[in-house]
Amino acid sequence: MSNTASSPMDNVIPCADEPIHLAGSVQQHGFYLMLDPPFERVIAASENAERFLGIPLKLILNSRLADLFEREVIFSLKRVHPDVCETTPSVELNTPVTFLGIFSIHGEAFSIVSHCVGLQRVLEFEVQNRLVPAEMMNGVITNFVSTIGSLRSERELCHALALQIAAITSFDRIMVYSFDDAGVGTVLAEVNNGKLPSYLHLRFPGTDIPAQARRLYTINTVRIIPDVYYTPSPLVAAPNTLSTHEIDLSYSTLRSVSPVHVEYMRNMGTKSSFSVSILVNGKLWGLVSGHHAEPHSVPYLIRSACDMLARLASTQINNFQTTARLEEMVHLHATQREVLTQLAAEPDHMNGLLQQLGKVQQIANAGGVALVVDGNVFMHGEVPSAASIAEIATWVSGRSKEGEVFASSAMGREPEWADREEVRRPQAVC
Repeated sequence: MSNTASSPMDNVIPCADEPIHLAGSVQQHGFYLMLDPPFERVIAASENAERFLGIPLKLILNSRLADLFEREVIFSLKRVHPDVCETTPSVELNTPVTFLGIFSIHGEAFSIVSHCVGLQRVLEFEVQNRLVPAEMMNGVITNFVSTIGSLRSERELCHALALQIAAITSFDRIMVYSFDDAGVGTVLAEVNNGKLPSYLHLRFPGTDIPAQARRLYTINTVRIIPDVYYTPSPLVAAPNTLSTHEIDLSYSTLRSVSPVHVEYMRNMGTKSSFSVSILVNGKLWGLVSGHHAEPHSVPYLIRSACDMLARLASTQINNFQTTARLEEMVHLHATQREVLTQLAAEPDHMNGLLQQLGKVQQIANAGGVALVVDGNVFMHGEVPSAASIAEIATWVSGRSKEGEVFASSAMGREPEWADREEVRRPQAVC
């Protein structure tokens, strides 16, 4: 037997392989109930439900919902259409989270939200540390709508979004960052009260958010971790019903946190966090990310308002992108016409093309361009050395068939020699 003390991370599944939607437990700022298809009996519950309800867990399981709650809660559930849960267990085909309202249970205020997992309906009860007037949230959204019309760039929009979300959530640091095609995140805006270090303009590798986490950010756009030092509350099922480790928590607002992410937050010096996804055309464009130096909770309705703000921002980002694409196309076509016109007027087409290398660079939206003809190298803009370009040309000609176009967005990872200093560091050529 080894005398070496074990670490909580010793048996952690690698981040990229972790089934985070099957966490099997929830956080402690609320409790979880799963109902049978008729929505009448509890077939699974989080262990901490007995603390909030004052009833032993073994009596909660298999209990009728009407025996656990006042009529107001039951009526709120009945207002949801009884046939909303799909006959398929695929969570993507089920309805998203539905807000049922805020209710008093044993003298404590809870927000109640509901969603389906296959045929089962889930109720999640979250403690509300303060009540939020609906008028305040309506005012926040209305004011933001009037603001975004005057903004002229994605960075201005991200800064306005960070300011507004920081104001209503009171997190120590709010960041807005976007992802590139490789998943690398760049912090575009930040509001920081000085209690946490600034991350403005920093970049985060795409591996920080593995594929399964990106999926969850897409289908469940709001996430709150009020206290990273919480103890997970396991889900427990009634006998002969289901395995709690097979319960899909993709839509859960209380879903437990990956041990890898817990360690990540602790290393960052943050005790609570919050995120809202920014989706553009159904894809994860970026995130609003909040951090706090101490445990910090944000009521459900405020988080919902933040989600609405992010959705408004995503519409404006799409508008910016559409406008930019149109302007780029107009400029591209004008430049193409100019190049073709001048080539047509030049008796020696090759000489004409050499004179137009700058315009070719514009058409390609490149930092530099090179033309290789019969072993001769002609260059414009920022390019590697002539010898390196000749080597690249030989390599490319061996990769592409005659008449085909070869393209690569990661040349540095393809030829074994492409990371040499003279290839990686381009020189300016006029």
